[in-house]
Amino acid sequence: MIRSLLTILLFASLQSCQEGYRPVNENHREKDANIRINNFIRQSVTPEGKTEWILKAEESYLFRKNQAESRISVYGFEFLQYDTKGKRTGRLTADRGEVNYEEQKLHLTGNVVFLDDSGRTITAPNMDYDMETKILTSDDAVKILENNLTTICRKGIVVEKEKNRQVCRFPSGEHRQTPGSKVDDIFQ
Repeated sequence: MIRSLLTILLFASLQSCQEGYRPVNENHREKDANIRINNFIRQSVTPEGKTEWILKAEESYLFRKNQAESRISVYGFEFLQYDTKGKRTGRLTADRGEVNYEEQKLHLTGNVVFLDDSGRTITAPNMDYDMETKILTSDDAVKILENNLTTICRKGIVVEKEKNRQVCRFPSGEHRQTPGSKVDDIFQ
């Protein structure tokens, strides 16, 4: 008698749990993602404890392949880069970023802005960053603001920050002289 009563109670409790269960149906931006994280932060630190870089995002989606991360898609992208002394040397922001670990590439879309430690600002609708060669490129029109000189690279740009070199394809420029500033006209 007690055994049958316990069986009935167990069955009734399991039934009540199943009735109350409702799966959460969310609309995700990335349908095939394995993991979704809000307010995402990832940081790389040297063995000495110095920050190398910080990646922040409002929302991120992680994709796994063969038991390892293959790529990350982030929205509200912000990447901060630091030198060996801990000083910030660059800030890169975009509406969306995708890190592909297999190809070692970063693809940025929507309101891409790069600001380096010299005060140079580069803006574009899209940019790509090669994590192995550390080269930032864009085939879209790019705007560079540096020392009162605005340069439009109509066919894109290549930036090699480590070699302090940038190539502006089909440039056009606008120079605004302000009191006390000295800027050479690079298009003469």
